[in-house]
Amino acid sequence: PAAGVGALVGLLFAVNLVGAHVLMTSERAEWATVLVFSSVGLLLGLIAAATTGSSGLVTTEYTFEGQTAPTLNEYREALGFVFFNVWIMFTVLGALVAVLARGVLSEPGEGWFGHLSDFDGPWDRNSLPLQLGLLTWVAAHALALVQFHRVELHDRLALSGVEGYHGHFSVWAAVLTGIVALAVASMVAERWLTRAMTLASMWVLYLVSAAFEMGMWTNDNFDGSWGAVVWFGITFFIGLGIYSIATHNSWGGWSNRSDDAPSGARTFWSAHWSQVMIAAAFLVAFVIRSQWYIIPALNGYGT
Repeated sequence: PAAGVGALVGLLFAVNLVGAHVLMTSERAEWATVLVFSSVGLLLGLIAAATTGSSGLVTTEYTFEGQTAPTLNEYREALGFVFFNVWIMFTVLGALVAVLARGVLSEPGEGWFGHLSDFDGPWDRNSLPLQLGLLTWVAAHALALVQFHRVELHDRLALSGVEGYHGHFSVWAAVLTGIVALAVASMVAERWLTRAMTLASMWVLYLVSAAFEMGMWTNDNFDGSWGAVVWFGITFFIGLGIYSIATHNSWGGWSNRSDDAPSGARTFWSAHWSQVMIAAAFLVAFVIRSQWYIIPALNGYGT
């Protein structure tokens, strides 16, 4: 194991040495920062997963009512949850650091990050929506890990048949939260504030209601025949609040950006939408195929 870790560290060092040099010479310093943080996250994710397994936070067996059952599959899934959460969190953190360091610690680069505006001073105020969106993404993964450590063993192992089970938010909930946060940030950059408030509030409401359905929190007012009415009322009044703000004489009435002065988000999407969509299509296809074929094959006991 020690030799394997040393080989991995050496490989990551070589990849970062060559990759960062190529990216820096091609005026893509931000991507070099992302590469370094992603490599660190990959290594720390493996360490975190190994620590989770060796510390007894998750186990390969579970004893319930005097009977012991093997939980090797669930054990592996829990380790995968920890690994991917840490890896994605550090990768997104690298993007956040790259945005903050752009024009301060490094020269502004070309490519995707080249659509950010130039600025004078220690902080780019114009990219604040993007910074908050990336920070929200990082926080989503951090909170998912915190919740994972605080729930019971049967929740971490996803043993839904055990009494009192309510599980925890998956890595996909954190990823989708980050994507929604970036979408909201792009809307704010374009001054589509009504749409931004609607999307953000509805996603938060979805997470809260999902937590209720999973049993993470309970309230008698949301159960029974009146439960649907209560949820509808909450949704209605959130929409009413957004409408009231948007049409208020002092708070609302904002105008969208004109075509002559687009935001960095719009220029980025206009220039790279095809790349983003193709990459997303390949990524989703890879994830689906992995879930259908690779994961079931790995989940055979004794493999």
